[in-house]
Amino acid sequence: MISSNHKNVKIKGNEVEVAEDFASIVFVLRGCFGTERLAKLFTMALFSESSSDEGEKKIMRIISQNGAIDMPYDMCCVWRQEEVIYCRAIGSDDNVTMATYSSEDKAEKAVEMLRFAYTGSIAMFQNVEPTEEVNEVFKKCNTQVIYVSIDNQPSEIKFENHQNFYYQFPQDDEIEV
Repeated sequence: MISSNHKNVKIKGNEVEVAEDFASIVFVLRGCFGTERLAKLFTMALFSESSSDEGEKKIMRIISQNGAIDMPYDMCCVWRQEEVIYCRAIGSDDNVTMATYSSEDKAEKAVEMLRFAYTGSIAMFQNVEPTEEVNEVFKKCNTQVIYVSIDNQPSEIKFENHQNFYYQFPQDDEIEV
C-alpha cells in the first residue's frame, strides 16, 4: 500500500504489491495529465532531488546574455534557431531566450563555447611534466593542461571538471568567427 500526507510517503507490502499500487497510480495520473506531461513530471521529480548516493554534486549553471536568467544546465534543453539561443527547463513548455546574436555563425560559436565549458576539464600536473603525447590526448579530450613546479612539494596530478562552474552567454561583440 502507498499512502501520503503531503510530505511523507509510506510504503507497505512486498515488492509486487507496491509495484501494482504504483502502476495503478501511474495509470490514473496518465489519465489526468497525459503521457507526455506525466513523463516530464517524473523526469523533473527524479532529477530535481539530489540523490544521497551521488554525494554533493555541483552542477554547471548557464546564465543568459543579459544575466537575468540562471538555469542548471543538466535540467534544461538548449538549442540555436538562426541567431537566437533558447532554453527550456525540463517539464516546461516555455522557450526562454538566452542570447541573441547578429549572425548565425556567432550564435553557433556561442553554443560551441557552451559545450566546451560543459565537457572540458582541467588537468593540473604539479612537479610532473606531461609528455607531448599526453598533451595531445588531453587536447583531443577537451582537457586543458596546467603544469606547475613548486619547490618542496610532492609530485601530484589533479583533475577538475568545468561542471563546477557557470557559463554566461557572451555579448555579440565578444565573439569572433
